[in-house]
Amino acid sequence: MIEEVQVIGGWAIRCVWSDESHLPVELHVTPAEGAEHLTNARGQRVHQQGISSTVLREVKLARPQSSGRAVGDAIRELNEAVEALQAFTAGGRGSITEDYLRALSRAYKACGPAHTTTSVKMLAEATGRNGKTVMNHLTKARKLGYLG
Repeated sequence: MIEEVQVIGGWAIRCVWSDESHLPVELHVTPAEGAEHLTNARGQRVHQQGISSTVLREVKLARPQSSGRAVGDAIRELNEAVEALQAFTAGGRGSITEDYLRALSRAYKACGPAHTTTSVKMLAEATGRNGKTVMNHLTKARKLGYLG
């Protein structure tokens, strides 16, 4: 586990990443030390009410790079998985075989634990399919136990 505390606008935001995650698996927001004594530009004491979207936008969610090698390995793994996946779809649509579903699952897992629509969009572009089709294929792969 990696932890980092960011102090933004009177708030202490503790981000926690698991060993495999690229995005935080936990965010803890608490008033920062001394936040009860905040003043505005005129020197007037202000009361902290709630966290604002401005503060949330400033939170750095990227995992701290403790090891450039680990990041490089993850990128290399993703590139290899996508190349293997593209071999199934080169020259046309190709059929939906179990080998294709395993390759799709490997590429999806290589995107990292924060599976988002961005992962699906990237895999859709890599395979020349639309996002809904890739989602359907991932659902089928999950049912077959490849994403378990």
